[in-house]
Amino acid sequence: MLSTISHLNPAVTAAAELFTDGRLTDAVLQNVATMRGLPLFIETGAVPTITERAEAAQIELGRASADHRIVTALYAAARRRLGMANQRPAADRRAAQTAAMGALNKARAALRKADARLAAASAALAALAS
Repeated sequence: MLSTISHLNPAVTAAAELFTDGRLTDAVLQNVATMRGLPLFIETGAVPTITERAEAAQIELGRASADHRIVTALYAAARRRLGMANQRPAADRRAAQTAAMGALNKARAALRKADARLAAASAALAALAS
């Protein structure tokens, strides 16, 4: 007899049948999933309310905004590093420029990701507001 909650992972249910007398509960399924290292997908049927979704979107927007500020500062530092590398003596200028460009390219890629995350978080919050 299965629990009242719909279990979407048949591997967990099958493994639990081996450990029980046929009566499965959510606690037994969770314990078996933990022992076997299997993911336990439980569909509770609960749908988040609009308020809960708005709060989650607001939190994600705050995190994306903070991440964007940090990555923007790192990008500015990488640009300054390249500027300093360009002013190095001729003997070691090339190596410094190469290292600075590598750091700048990584910072630029991180900034693009942060821009996309911030835009997606803003759009999600705007969609919930409308």
